[in-house]
Amino acid sequence: MKPRTPGFWLIVATVGLLGMSGNEIFADKSPSAVKYFEGFKVIAEQGNSSAQYQLGRCYGLGRGVMENYEEAIKWFLKAAEKGHTQAQYTLGSCYENGQYGSGQSTGTNPAEALKWYRKAVEQGNADAESALGSCYTRGIGVPKDEIEGLKWFRKAGEQGQQDAQLYLGQFYLLGHGRPGEKDYVEAMKWYRKAAENGNPKAQSILGRAYFNGAGVEKDLIQAYAYLKLSEDREAFKAIEKKMAPESKLQGEQRADELVIKRNKYTNALREKAEVELRGLVEQIDANIDANVAAKKAGK
Repeated sequence: MKPRTPGFWLIVATVGLLGMSGNEIFADKSPSAVKYFEGFKVIAEQGNSSAQYQLGRCYGLGRGVMENYEEAIKWFLKAAEKGHTQAQYTLGSCYENGQYGSGQSTGTNPAEALKWYRKAVEQGNADAESALGSCYTRGIGVPKDEIEGLKWFRKAGEQGQQDAQLYLGQFYLLGHGRPGEKDYVEAMKWYRKAAENGNPKAQSILGRAYFNGAGVEKDLIQAYAYLKLSEDREAFKAIEKKMAPESKLQGEQRADELVIKRNKYTNALREKAEVELRGLVEQIDANIDANVAAKKAGK
């Protein structure tokens, strides 16, 4: 058999299939998108939970098929009931927010959201841990309990979940209205983790902290590096004016080091997600080959 043209992986490279947040599969309803939607559907109907989850995403995001929120929920539910942890988290998010992609339901269901978040956290899903922490801190489906929320945010943050790390930084910086609980050292620790994982808001906060010497020792080189990587153009322009050429060069070198560190983190996430998808793609391609062979044999 001749090598297959890597159309699917070209899509992956082009639209960031395995990026940090969102992992969108198809950028449009191109022939390749339709091909893999149909392939996922065949395997999903055979009971494969990974294919069921991906099919739900296709319906929810309109990748290879018209958007259909109800169909997305239907396939997420099938995958979640089989123990697919990301499907469980996604289903919880759908019930909490009443939407997925641009599709919307008639309302939210906090009780169902909590049910599926809890199932996902039983398997150590960091996104679900962060979502559960958010439910507790906001009182969504449960009595408001900031300490319980903090527990789940910490679990998620320790796994590298950026939203949780950002929340923890904010919690310790502000003390959430309890001055005795302010802890600048702990706050900067979590902001730094989020910033090193590529979170632009954390990069901005940490960069400004280094620039002003707030909660950390003033360090213009560190400030330059974090602000360069952030989306905080105003603060970056301000620090550029204060930096000597030699210091700017050091700041650029530090920024490059941070990019390398961030890429190690994102590549680890990508490799983890790629395993599941690669297996599905190989199965889809094998099914296509079998169908082609069968048609040739029938001539």
